[in-house]
Amino acid sequence: MRHTARLIGGSFFLLASTTLLASTTLLAQAPPAPVTPPPAVGPVAAAPVAAAAPTGEYFPMKAGAKWVYKVGEALVTVKIASSDKDGTKVETEVNGKVVASELLVVTPEGIVRTKINNSPITPPVMILKTTAGKAVKGDKWKVESTVQGQAVKGEFTTKDDKESVTVPAGKFDAVVVEGGEFDIAGTKTAIKYYFVAGKGIVKQSYNIQGNEAVLELKEYTEGK
Repeated sequence: MRHTARLIGGSFFLLASTTLLASTTLLAQAPPAPVTPPPAVGPVAAAPVAAAAPTGEYFPMKAGAKWVYKVGEALVTVKIASSDKDGTKVETEVNGKVVASELLVVTPEGIVRTKINNSPITPPVMILKTTAGKAVKGDKWKVESTVQGQAVKGEFTTKDDKESVTVPAGKFDAVVVEGGEFDIAGTKTAIKYYFVAGKGIVKQSYNIQGNEAVLELKEYTEGK
């Protein structure tokens, strides 16, 4: 994990999810905790809730919304800090201290990340693609962007729109977005997001040159 933290501290710091940044920073300060394997995926009995949700529901952006993620034995908090015409600012906290931020915007085509730590992403990176407000299994989209001169290239795929996933906060039907072969400032990276309607991202995982970090939602506080 210390090797992963060093990668984040370098060029990947500018491009990765703020939650990954926070988790690896925190884990670098403590003995490494074993990564729990993803739970087995069971049959889905209920109709998928997430697939029918408006785009914004895949990442609730009301003021006061807060997510607490479990990373091994550590906790990372993500919260909505503010919203204006440019988008919604999301901050990541470790031990009550803001360690990173990003700017997200909901568009008719999906959810895009436009800034990392106030640095513009050119062009913005779409983290979830939607059609008429819905995620569609099998959708693919390429990413070719830069942040402060650092390049990020790869392709995202909506692997499923109703995969059953179990995290400390409960069991959900999730939209799964995967980027298996990203090149981020020369670093080979795999990314996976699990979006749930009304909850946002309930799980995310990263593999950075063989070093894995997994974040699982422990609790979610709805905004007002």
